[in-house]
Amino acid sequence: MTVKELLLVILSAAVADNLVLSGYFGFDSSVLGANKKSFSLCLGAVIIVSTLICNLLHGILVSMGVEYMEIMVFALVILVVCAIAVKLMGEKAPSFAMLTLNSVLLGVALTGHSMGLAEALCYALGTAIGFWVLLEVFASLRLKLNNPNVPKAFKGMPITVLAAGIIAMAIYAF
Repeated sequence: MTVKELLLVILSAAVADNLVLSGYFGFDSSVLGANKKSFSLCLGAVIIVSTLICNLLHGILVSMGVEYMEIMVFALVILVVCAIAVKLMGEKAPSFAMLTLNSVLLGVALTGHSMGLAEALCYALGTAIGFWVLLEVFASLRLKLNNPNVPKAFKGMPITVLAAGIIAMAIYAF
């Protein structure tokens, strides 16, 4: 693949094929309240490393004829990589449960295993960038949604999910 094609993969993974908005992977209330900087850095590192390992393991599993075990093996790889990332980041790391239970990790691993290595790594990088951008957008959106004009029944998570749906439709139309 050329550099131009790899840059397009990064851009499409961050914007057009954003896993959080197109499939609601990784979208939960714990992520919305997370420390944006440490969570996005840790998640980005885990996405890229686990995608690299899972992409390499895919070839081994296919050659052994046990490709039906991919999800279990990928989940185990993600758990190990998350544990290492949390240990390396120390006290700045997000909680282990919040990181490992984020379904965007498995979504990227399962999407990226059918690509070439360079394309899968660019897809992982684009997904990490897109996730970071969404964390920033939702943090600023939360500030706007905490005004007294929001009806009582919509305060909190309902208005956040409604706003996420509107943002998803706008980006999906892109």
